[in-house]
Amino acid sequence: MKEELITIETAKLAKEKGFDIRCIKWYWVDNRNNTSNCSIKYPFTGMNWNHERFPKRISAVTQSLLQKWLREKHNIIVIVDRLELQLEEIDNALISLKDKFPFQSECLRLMLHTGMRGEECKKITRSMITEDKLGNPVIELKRYIAKGRTHQQQKDIIYDITPPIRAVLDSLKAQLDKPEFKPYQFVPWLFPTTRISLEKLSNPDKYPNYAKSHNCRTKALDDTFNAVRKITHFEGSIKTLRKAFVGIANDTLGGAHKGKKISKHKTEQINSGVYDKASRTDTKNMANKVGEVLSFKKG
Repeated sequence: MKEELITIETAKLAKEKGFDIRCIKWYWVDNRNNTSNCSIKYPFTGMNWNHERFPKRISAVTQSLLQKWLREKHNIIVIVDRLELQLEEIDNALISLKDKFPFQSECLRLMLHTGMRGEECKKITRSMITEDKLGNPVIELKRYIAKGRTHQQQKDIIYDITPPIRAVLDSLKAQLDKPEFKPYQFVPWLFPTTRISLEKLSNPDKYPNYAKSHNCRTKALDDTFNAVRKITHFEGSIKTLRKAFVGIANDTLGGAHKGKKISKHKTEQINSGVYDKASRTDTKNMANKVGEVLSFKKG
């Protein structure tokens, strides 16, 4: 689910209205023979392609960047819900696949509703489902599995458990309650693999560390995501789940300076995090706002 560029028609209107933000892509307009053949070029550095120096070029930007410019320059808020519809389709597809891919599907759903990276999500343990100091339910992602937080002074990452996230955790519990997965209660991983050796799992004396080993957790999500692609007919990689979440967080909360509190970026564009603090209550409220957008209705 790659973030789409605005169309050539929208790009022309944006140029007429004074859009002047630097970007790395442009539409090339060929007016020979009264035609308008447009293509996208990829320069090495960003430029304002709407400048009069480039009469045959028009800035080709993403929908979110144009929305940001309209909001900040003209105080116009544009709501685009196509992305939300796509995410709802993915969520429904994953639910339909949970019998075939019981833990991979739930892992991908948690990624969709939290914006977590795949490698982080796959390493969550059940003990990380806890409460904060105010008694709010959270996922406490340990710093040693979080990207870029391996240093001792860095903190764990807190994800508030919003209603959509609670629905994923409840669905996951229902999976683990199935008779075939009862032995998995001894596995600490939140998303165990279905390839666990029950012989090793039932013999802790002979295999004392097996249940805690990485051999017992979900590692690959590609097969599940490929199945989702076939159902939903959309292009994009697993990483687009995080990108989509970040985009929705920024749009819902009014900018990256607030969205980063939910997407867990350390900085606004990977900088003002040290100076832009938010209390746990504020962060929880922001998480619930984004959760409302991602609260898809189930039939």
